Amino acid sequence: MEANQETWMEQGDTQATKAAPAPAPQSDDEEKMEPNGRSMTEAWQATLAFLRNKWVLFLVLGLLGVGYALLGTLATAFDGLSWKAWFSLASVTVLVGCLAVGILPTHVLFAITLGVLVAFQCVSPPDSLVGFSNVGVATVAILFMVANGVTRTNALGIMFRYFMGNKKISLRLALFKIVTPLGLASGFLNNTPIFAMAIPVILRWCRTVQYAPSKLLMPINNALILGGTITLIGTSTNLIVSGLAESDQTLVDKEGNPLSFGIFGITKLGVIYFGIGVIYVVIFAPIDAMLPARQTYDSQIAEHAKEYMVSMRVSSKAKTVINQTVESAGLRHLRGLFLVEIQRGPSIIPAPAPDDRIEEGDVLVFSGQIDTVVDLYKRDAGLVPIQTEGEEPMLSPRFTHSLYEVVVSPNSLLLNGRRIRDVGFRQQFGAAVVAVASSSGSLIMNQKLGDIELHGGDTLLVEAGPRFYRRWGRNPNFALVYPLKDSSPPRDDWPHIIVSLTIAAAMVAIAAAEVTGIYTTAIVAALAMLLTGCQNIRESGAAIDIPVMLTIALAFGVGKSIETTGAGAAIANFIVWWLKPLGAIGVLFAIYVVVAILTSVITNNGAVAIMFPIVSGILKDGSVSDLDPYAALYVLMLAGSASFSTPIGYQTNLMAHSAGAYQFSDWVRFGLGLQIVLMIAGVLGAFFLY
Repeated sequence: MEANQETWMEQGDTQATKAAPAPAPQSDDEEKMEPNGRSMTEAWQATLAFLRNKWVLFLVLGLLGVGYALLGTLATAFDGLSWKAWFSLASVTVLVGCLAVGILPTHVLFAITLGVLVAFQCVSPPDSLVGFSNVGVATVAILFMVANGVTRTNALGIMFRYFMGNKKISLRLALFKIVTPLGLASGFLNNTPIFAMAIPVILRWCRTVQYAPSKLLMPINNALILGGTITLIGTSTNLIVSGLAESDQTLVDKEGNPLSFGIFGITKLGVIYFGIGVIYVVIFAPIDAMLPARQTYDSQIAEHAKEYMVSMRVSSKAKTVINQTVESAGLRHLRGLFLVEIQRGPSIIPAPAPDDRIEEGDVLVFSGQIDTVVDLYKRDAGLVPIQTEGEEPMLSPRFTHSLYEVVVSPNSLLLNGRRIRDVGFRQQFGAAVVAVASSSGSLIMNQKLGDIELHGGDTLLVEAGPRFYRRWGRNPNFALVYPLKDSSPPRDDWPHIIVSLTIAAAMVAIAAAEVTGIYTTAIVAALAMLLTGCQNIRESGAAIDIPVMLTIALAFGVGKSIETTGAGAAIANFIVWWLKPLGAIGVLFAIYVVVAILTSVITNNGAVAIMFPIVSGILKDGSVSDLDPYAALYVLMLAGSASFSTPIGYQTNLMAHSAGAYQFSDWVRFGLGLQIVLMIAGVLGAFFLY
């Protein structure tokens, strides 16, 4: 039979049955197969589909190419620009386009772009790696560790719940209550550690009140950036501009005195700038057309997750729920989690009402999806999972434990057909079963945990120490052992809460006082978190977000190509030349526009460094007589922090981009309007105040 079939395939369609017409012979192109098994026709159809779906991108890129050609031909500012500069501009343009449509992960696109620029010698190998040796990038990595130390003690969680509560409030009210204090704090403290410590707490709160994190993280990030413009020490960009200006003795004010920048010299302009920005984000962030509600990776998984039945005992250490009503404790309307009943001694309160009060010793029975169960497990160390009766509790501290999903193997002789209490999970595997999800997909209700009979395919949620996966990950009794990331409960005791907050506060205060740099204080703070037991080495290392760190470091190399090839300076000169005839206000608008564009594709410090010599030259030649030096330099500071319309302009943008699952278009849609409003406010404010 196989031989006959082979002969038929070799001879084409001539051996087909007479009952049906012979199909048309395949062309050579259709017979060719790619290595993955797809025909060339299918590959061509997929390519055409991609072009149809992304035609807007290619149209925009084509128009930009025409625009670059016209600039090179007609604008004198671009005369003599090398091919490397044009290639760098083209590469960054394609990068931004690919980011806009989300073809690949952000860090992968940056790596490809930087690799191309290095291959074409638009940036030297040492310059391409400048981000990996940058103190600021290293500081962000260390700040992830410090932030994790604060998070692991649940310090910010308690403060945040006290300030925001667990009830679902108006999104505009929530934004106002969050962005105002955080923004004002960033006027005196580095915004990166503030945001790094706030992200996990905000994500948890969003899950509790069922708000999409994308509705809050970008507005909070913008408020932190805006807050840095309130004082001279609020951001490194301000300090760089003031340092460059004060070191240039030929720059003087209108009275002929050397320029001097006090810590509150920019405040009267910065407060207006900050206030208008806060009003914008509070009004427009809740509007889906301006800022869509994006699903994070965890929430996408949760839609298809198994449901568990889990019981939690309210111990004396449960700070957030004892003597609280169900609603005030934040246990109502949880996404993917339902409070089934409260067991109080011999009595049961089914489907608890919002005003039912929780008491010490109560057993709370929940039905929910895994990510929400993990949040519940982590939110308060005083909520202790009910384990199998008759087994001794685990002796190691709870904060050293994590949760694991374990799938029972159909071939397991130890587990199949046996009750959990008869298996002796603690003695056999050193773990405690917390919940069970049936392989049939139905919830296991009205049955004590120890009485549940296990079958192949059932999924167990177990609590165990850090060595559980290494020891039992390939055990034949389990079809799968999956460690749940970031599932350890906090070290929820007041001494460690106070210590972690003290370390974090001391870190930012010492850096703000300029006793030493934030890099040094962050290292000391991270070590202090380890030595005081606020976190361990494994948790500290796992806290670093590798894709975010790669993106930040690679962005430096990409920006360096724009800077060293002269492309950035050419763009700056062209825009200033174009708006200079409008007088002082035209030059101020030109400064803002140029720096805002540059800081969208290179670092904010690099943008002001490129623009400062141009601004200095305009001030010195006196061609714009009514241009105040302080107005020009303060606009330069504001624009250097105006990284609102792309995720790649500032390191906290990238942190928000990853955590909020944003698309590139979200930044353009929400940030471009903010950019325009703030440009008008900042330029007019500087023109009339100075």
